[in-house]
Amino acid sequence: MRHLELRRHAQRDKPHDRLSAAGRDLARHVGKTIGPFSHVLASPAERARETATAMGFTLDATCAPPPVPPELAELLDRCLAEKRAFRGLAQAQAGTPALASYLRQLREFWLTLAASVPEDAAALVITHAGILELSALACLPAADPGTWGPAFAPCEGIRLAYAGGDFQSGVLLRVLA
Repeated sequence: MRHLELRRHAQRDKPHDRLSAAGRDLARHVGKTIGPFSHVLASPAERARETATAMGFTLDATCAPPPVPPELAELLDRCLAEKRAFRGLAQAQAGTPALASYLRQLREFWLTLAASVPEDAAALVITHAGILELSALACLPAADPGTWGPAFAPCEGIRLAYAGGDFQSGVLLRVLA
């Protein structure tokens, strides 16, 4: 079985793209509890690359999933602000053709990446809020996202199990305060 661990980057100092001191501390803490990984990838954004490094990993490459279409930005922001973000996104899927199309694109992107992970190994990908939640929905279409709760906080994510050309299961990775 192969695993793909998708995580949100740590906190940054807005409006800058660099991690805050608290973000670096959180990434260091989480990094001590995860791995090993055969590959470590991150979004090209500085905050994502810094998160991987602060976690204690050497970045192998950058990785950019398809960008969120502009017409989905308002819907995504609204759903992410809800206590049950995943439920709202799942419900919006049926009535929003652009969302359904984007989820198919994300699924294909992650399936291709998961297929490249060596057997019995895992890859870590540091990405962004919004893309991460939509990726979880896309990769586990038969799951019940209504039970998944709020959007992912910094350094949280999902660990996807891949075998036989498809994702078999996923475990939400929450960071305890």
